Amino acid sequence: MRPPPKPRDFLILGIRLVILSLGLLVERSIRPFTLGRKNWVTMKTDRGTIDSSIVYSIVQTALVNNLKIYEYLVYLLKEMPNTDFSQYPERIKKFVPWSKELPANCYKTKN
Repeated sequence: MRPPPKPRDFLILGIRLVILSLGLLVERSIRPFTLGRKNWVTMKTDRGTIDSSIVYSIVQTALVNNLKIYEYLVYLLKEMPNTDFSQYPERIKKFVPWSKELPANCYKTKN
């Protein structure tokens, strides 16, 4: 006869279920990305794969932070090239999706 389960066993099972459900959420969120990658020209090289994953990560982080994707990317592409990060590396904080310094047009309006 097996001994009764210990509380630790339930904790481990709970942690495994949380990890499994998080994995499923992540897989579901990247599904459109993985389906479309076969059609993208940039995926023919390792560098293209890395670049597209960076862009995808930026877009997903912006979505989580309630930003308008197009406006946020336009802001990044216009402002970041004019910023000297080599002398002022702390200026990157101005561009992250959770920054309070983003322009108002980058945020989604609440309905």
